Amino acid sequence: MNRKILSAFLTAVVLLGSFSSISLPASGAGNFIITNPYADVNWTTFRQYKAALHTHSTHSNESGMTAAVNGLDVMSERHYSLGFHVVAVTDHSRTTVSPDVVPANISADAIRTPLSTARMNAMAQGAGRGGAEGMIFIPNSNERSHTLPAITTDNHHVGAYFVDSTRSGSMSAFLSDFDTRNGYAVLNHPSRYVGAAWSDTTNKTTVRTIFNRESVWRPYADLYLNHSSLKGLEIVNEFDYDSQGTRILWDNILRQTAPAGKLVWGFANDDAHHVPTIGYTYNLLLMPSLSLDYVRTSMDSGAFLAFGRVDRSRDIYPVATMREQSNNRRDDSAIRRALDMPVPAITSISVGVDTVTVNARVSGANSTYPENASNMTIQ
Repeated sequence: MNRKILSAFLTAVVLLGSFSSISLPASGAGNFIITNPYADVNWTTFRQYKAALHTHSTHSNESGMTAAVNGLDVMSERHYSLGFHVVAVTDHSRTTVSPDVVPANISADAIRTPLSTARMNAMAQGAGRGGAEGMIFIPNSNERSHTLPAITTDNHHVGAYFVDSTRSGSMSAFLSDFDTRNGYAVLNHPSRYVGAAWSDTTNKTTVRTIFNRESVWRPYADLYLNHSSLKGLEIVNEFDYDSQGTRILWDNILRQTAPAGKLVWGFANDDAHHVPTIGYTYNLLLMPSLSLDYVRTSMDSGAFLAFGRVDRSRDIYPVATMREQSNNRRDDSAIRRALDMPVPAITSISVGVDTVTVNARVSGANSTYPENASNMTIQ
């Protein structure tokens, strides 16, 4: 039997639209098994909790690392003001046990900016949200930042969550240890490590060619098959500068892992190093209520949606001037305008014998952002 694992996944942007459903027929020869990660989601009672799983602070700062401008306290307040419910502080090779604790191995020249314990507790209680639920932090979060030569899976930055991840050594050694302790790991922005990051000189044909090479995708597939703690891939990073080809890599990985019974979940993250880049790319965890146990269940089962405002692989941009921007040449006014645009709300996902139906809506129609439902893509 030919097996096709099909998961509905929000990867791009609806500029503005109002529509009832999108039906995605399974195509191709042979028999299909549609695995539904939303089977246990009660779309009537579950809420969609906004989660940032890759963000930084001044605790990341050291020679050779991308500097973060704002402190952990300021970054946390910005997430809170934008309605986030779950945050993982993933400073470079620094384990944030809790946001009110300075990482043990912080660099001597880094500015220490922990969140106060009182404010952390107030956020958890939803202070200032008029009775709405608050914001909690995933413990022991880290972005393990390896600096080995390029074109190797050991070169990766890895999002690590829930258990301590300070073990030294190669990424493979780290993952082997993480496997034994029920950790949760996500490979971040792989485009950077295989010569396929977005730039003015890297076109779509080049990116597709790179990620369709077996020499590129095979080592990744083997990593996922060999490590139980490695469960996710960052398929959208910030404004898709460093991730436009990652969805191709994701497809190639799943072709190897899905028949073996392992699904790899796709995440979308701001990878914010300062306040102005928070809130554009995030995950919506489908949960009955806000708790760390439910966060882990949602991440383990794939019961979440990932949202990104830009899909460079399909030329989808909320603001036209973002089309020609590279990661190092950005129009901040366009970025700020993108944050003001309406976003889609997925109201249900149902699975039939050979279809996946996604019901969605977008509210807030006005003349500034004309109706354009065709700009929503599901992957």
